[in-house]
Amino acid sequence: MIDVNCNYHDENAQVVNHQYQVKTYDELKEAINQYPWHHEIEQFEQSGEGGGITLSKQQDEFVIVSYLLVPIDFDVASLDVDVRLSRGWLGFIGGKSVSYSYPPLSYKDALGILKEIVDSSVEHLYQQYRLKK
Repeated sequence: MIDVNCNYHDENAQVVNHQYQVKTYDELKEAINQYPWHHEIEQFEQSGEGGGITLSKQQDEFVIVSYLLVPIDFDVASLDVDVRLSRGWLGFIGGKSVSYSYPPLSYKDALGILKEIVDSSVEHLYQQYRLKK
């Protein structure tokens, strides 16, 4: 199960938060396609405030992967990935985690990358992003 949290502004510039749970890549794409990309870009240009989409998959209390997808221009987004495989002693000593920020990419490319949250285990994603560092 993947948690999708969408934050954006309505027509009155009020922050709106929608949360979904999806199981398939098609459901994930549908949730992301409902996001008001153009409106959020306009809102950011007017007020300096913007929203984004957070996706997360949690295997247990300490094993989690999360993605932050933020529109930065029309059909351009930033994508950040955080993977935590173990918390470690006292929350940080000896823990296994990795973070990765993609360079700005197209909406279509971001959707392609996000397929991995459906298809891959947290352990596999940890190994994949550890090697990208």
